[in-house]
Amino acid sequence: MIGHTRSPAGQGASDPPQTAELVSTPTDWPSTTMKVDPATADTAGISAPVSAVGSTVASAVNADRAIPARELSIVVPTFNESANVGELTRRLSEALRGIAWELVFVDDDSPDRTAESVRRLAEQDARVRVIQRIGRRGLSSACVEGVLATSAPFVAVMDADLQHDERLLPAMLQTLRQGGLEIAIGSRYRDQRLRGARLLRGLASFMLVCSVGAVANVGVAQFLFSHEQGWVPAALIGIVVAAVWNFATSSFYTWGRRSG
Repeated sequence: MIGHTRSPAGQGASDPPQTAELVSTPTDWPSTTMKVDPATADTAGISAPVSAVGSTVASAVNADRAIPARELSIVVPTFNESANVGELTRRLSEALRGIAWELVFVDDDSPDRTAESVRRLAEQDARVRVIQRIGRRGLSSACVEGVLATSAPFVAVMDADLQHDERLLPAMLQTLRQGGLEIAIGSRYRDQRLRGARLLRGLASFMLVCSVGAVANVGVAQFLFSHEQGWVPAALIGIVVAAVWNFATSSFYTWGRRSG
């Protein structure tokens, strides 16, 4: 289509045109001429499509902004966990139904290509993403980087070895929603909590057990040091003896967990 202007007879070439003619001459259509008078032209037919386009763009923008923000971000530091990322994601999807969540893997450049496994998951689930750290290692720093990479108001940190029970997350989140607390810690023994009189007996037994452990620590270290073992190995052996004693004895007497 070619558009041009024509001047009426007697009008100077420099005078502004009063009538615009749009001529369409397709090869298989008869020639048609449409005259538009700028003074009386109705531009509604032109503005309507523009308005429709604007509405479509605005709707697309609003729809994008309407995506719900993530309420909970699960940060998972990984190293050689390629075999577990898929199963962990599946378990979280089942446990967190009805909760807006995201899963942030922080991988220390695992040789088993954990980061690539997560990226393949992310192609199917936009809630999953990965931070691949090059030249940096460490569990604590990985957790910090993962937390800083999310804007969710609540953040959970868990391992990728599938030993943490993801089914506890909704209850922990609900506890924090109620206010008054800033952190909730899951426990493998969170169902054996002592209450009432059992709490007092448990506290007394735990303090007694640890007191014996402290005496054992100092006694073993002093004995070894007096036999010229050096203070470093003496102290380390004393710590190991006390730790084993405290764990084994408190598990039996304080928490009542019997083997088998």
